[in-house]
Amino acid sequence: VPYIYAVDDHQTQNAHAVDEVGGGWLIPEGAFTDQVLADRLESLFAIPHMLESAGAAAKAAGKPDAASRLADMVIGMMPNTSDQREAA
Repeated sequence: VPYIYAVDDHQTQNAHAVDEVGGGWLIPEGAFTDQVLADRLESLFAIPHMLESAGAAAKAAGKPDAASRLADMVIGMMPNTSDQREAA
């Protein structure tokens, strides 16, 4: 449920990415009600494999080393610092 007032609507973009790989379900804030939540939870309890599949899809789409990769990219863009990360 992305927050509709988030700057540049980045939460919706992130939620779409997770939804597209099957790692979750996007429910827009305007459509989110207790009944929608109850229906989703009821589906997940009735068909636990749906949740297991979503978990596996989210894990497969994840990048656990994203912070390290971003740091390498930023350091690589800095002049005369290509070896500083290895020294640290």
